[in-house]
Amino acid sequence: MPPIFQGIARIIPATYYIRILREIILRGAGIREWWGDATVLVAMGCAAVLLTALQFVKRKAI
Repeated sequence: MPPIFQGIARIIPATYYIRILREIILRGAGIREWWGDATVLVAMGCAAVLLTALQFVKRKAI
């Protein structure tokens, strides 16, 4: 895959989710194999909640 598309794929959460599912279903991988991808998903989720909360606070103050 071209590098530009690899960069785009890294900001899409489904990329990490599909990678985790593939490792679990096809290889029977344990948490040691997919903890890095899970960490990225948790970080993306926390960032999304934080940005949403900040937007809510800004709207409520207005």
